[in-house]
Amino acid sequence: MEADSDVLVAQPCLGETLSAANMHLRFSSLLWLEELQAERELREFSICGALLRRGAIYLHLEVLGLAEGRPSLFIGDRVALKKPISGGVVMEYIGYVTEISDEDCSSPKP
Repeated sequence: MEADSDVLVAQPCLGETLSAANMHLRFSSLLWLEELQAERELREFSICGALLRRGAIYLHLEVLGLAEGRPSLFIGDRVALKKPISGGVVMEYIGYVTEISDEDCSSPKP
């Protein structure tokens, strides 16, 4: 599915008529495909080289395209920040959106 191959080749049960005998396998395959699609959609929103700016209380993260709704972001959403460290180790920080602003953090305030 990652290589955009035909799903019926990998999961032929999806082409069969639904029955009690194949129901478990078919729905298991559908859940698997749904999980693959969710992972693919999340990768679209990865931001490489993002900078955090220190605010009075919180850190601020600039998300390009937010005003156009791509990606959509809501208060309470989980944000995972990853920072490569030496030896292939990656430090991961988890945060949550507490406020959404249309201010441009990079431009000086008047």
